[in-house]
This record gives sequence, C-alpha cells and structure tokens, in this order.
Amino acid sequence: MGKLGSVVTILGSSAAALVIAVSAFTVHEHPVYPQINPGEVKGAQTSLGDAPAPTFIPMPFPKIGVPVRIQIPAIKVDATMQTVGLTKAGDMDVPANIAHVGWYKLSARPGELGTAVLGGHLNGKQGQAGVFIALNAMKAGDTLLVTDDGGLTRTFKVQKVRDYNYDDHPKEVFNSGPGSHMNLITCTGSWDTEIQKFSKRRVVFTTLVE
Repeated sequence: MGKLGSVVTILGSSAAALVIAVSAFTVHEHPVYPQINPGEVKGAQTSLGDAPAPTFIPMPFPKIGVPVRIQIPAIKVDATMQTVGLTKAGDMDVPANIAHVGWYKLSARPGELGTAVLGGHLNGKQGQAGVFIALNAMKAGDTLLVTDDGGLTRTFKVQKVRDYNYDDHPKEVFNSGPGSHMNLITCTGSWDTEIQKFSKRRVVFTTLVE
C-alpha cells in the first residue's frame, strides 16, 4: 500500500478540468487476502473406520486484474478501459480517445478493497459525444459491469450521484470508506468561456455487488 497526498486534476472534456484534493488516501497496489492454515481446519468424520478424515485445502481467491472493459446498460455504454496515471504536471491523466474510460492506476483496482476512480470525457474538441455523455441519466440502483484482463467480470451498483463545483475538493471521491467502491467522474453544468471549464463535475458512486 502507499499514500498519496496531492491535488489531482481530472479532465472531463478536452478543455475542462476537475480539481480534487486527495488527502493521503490509501492506494491498494496489491490485494491482501486472509491466509488459512490447512492444519487448523478439521476434516469431516468418515465411515471408513480408521481412515483419515480428508484435509481441507482452501482454494486461492481469484486475482483481481487490470480493468479492460466497462458496461453500463442503463446508458448503453460498452467501452474499452485503459490505465491512466499522472501527467507531467502531476494531474490525473485521461484517455486520448473520447470513447474510452480511464482507470486511475494509483487508486484501487475495481473489486479490491478501497476506491477505484474512473474518468471519462463528456465530449470532444468538436463537440462529439464522449463516453460519459449520458452519465447524468444514471441513478441509484443502476448496475455496472467491469471485466479485468483475466476475464473476470464484477458487478457494481450505484449508491448515489452527486454534482460538485469544479473547484470543490470532495475527499469521498477518492476514499469512499470501508469496502470495495468504484467512482465515475465526468463534467456537467454549463460551459464557462472565461475560465474554459464546465461549471460542475458529476460523480457516480458505486459499490461492489459480486
């Protein structure tokens, strides 16, 4: 695990930026699974006289891979995911392709304990629809499916949807508390020609179902 205590900028469109302060949130680079000592687990009784009872050997938990696909049936999204990090300026990067969704690699992987953070474009430079153009239609109870590079698909359910001013610093976006969470971010509101930004940011908060 690591700590990150910096200001992260998330681009919601080609010209708009979202600045979110990250206050030393925990980064889960590798999942930690409980260890079981087979010698401490007693086997069931048998009807074979002195035959030894079977030994329980725990199966390993499935590895959580890098996310490569996201499906959001409610808004008809079926998109490629790519890994993004930080720009040279120390901001959260975004996919060059407005049809792709970016997973911030310094956050948890979707399905790990912690909070995974995803960013997607609202639109492109010429006003083309971005992957999250319809994110404003999402509501509590909607489901999302994320598939990793190992072929495993996990389901998340929307808990709430919130809008923030572009200069707000909501800590809950990067640290949603105990459990496994995944939060999606894009731009919303009106376009401010003076500062060249959208006035607000929309965040969809989700929690792992399976």
